[in-house]
Amino acid sequence: MKRVAALDLLRGLAAFAVAVPHYLTLNATGWIKADILAVTAVEVFFVLSGFVLAPQILTQVLGHPARNLRTFLARRWMRTIPPFLVALLCVSYVTGQLWTADSARYAFYAQNLFFQANMNDYYPVAWSLSVEEWFYVTFAPLAFIVALICKSDAWKTSVFVGIGLIVAIGLARSVFGDFGQWDAEVRRVVFFRIDSIVFGFLLYVAVMKLDHGARPSIRLGLPLFVICSAIAGLMTYFTTKGGILSERLFPYAAAAMGISAVWLAHKAEFLFAGRKLLSDFSAYLGGVSYSVYLFHIILVMILKPKLQHIDLVWQMLVYLACLVAWCSLFWIYFEKPILAARPRYRVKSNLGGQPALV
Repeated sequence: MKRVAALDLLRGLAAFAVAVPHYLTLNATGWIKADILAVTAVEVFFVLSGFVLAPQILTQVLGHPARNLRTFLARRWMRTIPPFLVALLCVSYVTGQLWTADSARYAFYAQNLFFQANMNDYYPVAWSLSVEEWFYVTFAPLAFIVALICKSDAWKTSVFVGIGLIVAIGLARSVFGDFGQWDAEVRRVVFFRIDSIVFGFLLYVAVMKLDHGARPSIRLGLPLFVICSAIAGLMTYFTTKGGILSERLFPYAAAAMGISAVWLAHKAEFLFAGRKLLSDFSAYLGGVSYSVYLFHIILVMILKPKLQHIDLVWQMLVYLACLVAWCSLFWIYFEKPILAARPRYRVKSNLGGQPALV
C-alpha cells in the first residue's frame, strides 16, 4: 500500500494547527479563534485515523485468522505507546507529577474513559490519544467477532458495526452525557467520542465502493470543506457560550468537517504526481506529526515563561524551531526504528494504491 502524500500533508498541518494555538492559549485568555482552530484540528485527526486504518482492518483483520487481529493491535501499540510514554514521562517531570496516581491513569489511557478521573489534568492533549487507543481495542475486535459469527464479508460487517456504534454512542451521549460540563465530561470522554474515528472508517468504505474519479470531487470537496469548517467552527464557538443545541450537534458537525477535509485530501493526490519535493515535504510532515502532537505542550510549558519578554512573532519562531528540531530527531532516532520492527501481516492486501499502513 503506497502512502498518500496529500493525507500526510493533512496530518502534518492538523498537528501544527493544534501546536500553534496551544502556545497562544496556555495560561492566557482572549484567543477564542485559536482555541476553535485547535479543537477542530483534533476532530480532523480522528476522521483521518479511521480512514487510514480502514484498509488494514478490512483486508488484513476481518475474515482472516485471529493472529492478524493480534498483529493489528501490536502494530498500533508499537506505533503509539512508546512515544506517548516518553512524552508522558517528560511532561510529568516538568509538572512535578511523576509517579502520581494521575500519571498512572494517563499511562493506561484511563483518565477519561467514562469521566474525567484525574485530579490534575496536567497533560491535556492526552484525552484524544485515549480515544484513539480505545478505538483500536474495541472496533477491530468487535468487527472481527461479528464477521466470524455472521460469516459476512468485511465490507458488510464494517458498515453494520460502524453504523451500530455511531447510533449507540450517540444515544449514550444524549442520555448519559453531563452537558453541564460539556467540554470535560462529553467532548473529551472516550465513551462518548469513539464514533468520531468510526466516521473516518466509514468514509473509506464509501470512497472505495461509491466514489470514483478525482478532479470532479475536488471541485465539490473544496466548497464542502469550507462550509463544513465554518459550521464546525460556529458550533465550537457557541459551545463556549453554553449553547445546548450546539453541544449536542458538535460531534456530527465536527465529523462532517473532518470527512470533507480527508475526502478532499484523498482526491487531491493527483496534484502531488511528479512533484517530488512536495511529496517529500508532505511525508516529512506526516512522519513528525505524532511527536509534534505529543511534545508541543511540554515545549510550551518550558519556553513560554522564558520568552514572554520578546515579541510574540519571535516567540512563535523560537518555539516552532525548537519543536521541529526535537520532533525531527525523535522521529528519526526513536519512532522510525520501532516502526521498522513491527510485525507484518501473514496475508497480503489485494488493495493497491490505498492509504499506507500506519
